[in-house]
Formats: sequence, structure tokens, C-alpha cells
Amino acid sequence: MTSNLSNHARYWAIKMLSSEPVLTITIPDNPPSNNHYKGVNGKHWFVRPAAKKFIALAQKAFYETAPHWRPLAAPLAVYMSFWVSAKSSLDLDNYPKVLNDSFNGLIWHDDSQVTYSMSEKILITPPRGKLVRDIKQTIISIYI
Repeated sequence: MTSNLSNHARYWAIKMLSSEPVLTITIPDNPPSNNHYKGVNGKHWFVRPAAKKFIALAQKAFYETAPHWRPLAAPLAVYMSFWVSAKSSLDLDNYPKVLNDSFNGLIWHDDSQVTYSMSEKILITPPRGKLVRDIKQTIISIYI
């Protein structure tokens, strides 16, 4: 089974290196780093306000980039880069979930279609006179 997983990963890595993405979206902010769902009484879940704000921003960026896009039905790969302050100690593994959930019904029908995902945190130091909030961004590229 290990060889199947590595072949799968190898396939998508080669695809990402050798082809252009079918869609790339730049979002002028980063997702909230904490868990964006919160349980209530073990039964109900709600989305935290910071996550709602980011989801709205991500969806706005999607509609501006690809207004006539139809959700993909095929398995796909996602490359995500998160541009954050060099002073940031945020965990990379906390970012992708809210980003994937933001595009359900827009880029894909459901984020379970993402069969390969690669994430990168790019540490930035703003030039003199610039604020980090003016530079931080999230870029997502889709490959099929």
C-alpha cells in the first residue's frame, strides 16, 4: 500500500511541476490559524467569526478571478502558499482546512475531491515603511 501512496504523490508532484494550474486565486489575507469550527454541547458546530470573515474574502477573490467557473467533478490537487510575517509562529497545518472549506460548491463540489495537497508557509519581512498586513496573502492553485 505504501508504494501506491508514493506513486500517487509522485504523479501529482510531476503534474504540478510540468503543467500550469487550471486556476490560481490570490486572497489578500491568511486564514485564521486556530480551528475554525467550535463544538457546542457535542452536537452543534458553528464557524468562528474570524473564519467567516476569511471565507467571505476567499469567495470574493474566487468570483473576481473566475466568474464563470463551474465546480470540478474530478479528483484534483491543490497547492497553497501562505505569505506570513517572518515573526509569525503560526502552524502551517492549521491553515488548509478553512481554505478548502471556503471553496466547496465553487471550485469543486466537495473538498473530499482533493486527493493531493501541498502547503507552503512563506516568511516575509516587509520593506521599510510597509506593514505586514499590506503584504500577507494566500495563493491557491488547482491542478487536474
